Amino acid sequence: MDTSPTTGSVTTTTAEKQRLAKSSLAFNCKNATFRKMFPEYVDNYNLQQEQAASEQHASSESRHDKSSRSVSETNLDSAGEDMKK
Repeated sequence: MDTSPTTGSVTTTTAEKQRLAKSSLAFNCKNATFRKMFPEYVDNYNLQQEQAASEQHASSESRHDKSSRSVSETNLDSAGEDMKK
């Protein structure tokens, strides 16, 4: 996260550095030696992946519920219009 120019350094935004760090962890977790030497990082990475998957699943269910309600509400509105006629 340092911004001092050094030999071999790359000037990037903080967001880019964070993105690269996250992809680095994913890459390293595939390596057997890394997994053996740093099991706590692998455990944290796996936990993050599980949380992201459950959040994505919850978001997907929420969108499905909203679309179902919209269809139901539309059907009720339509039935009300039919009754008026």
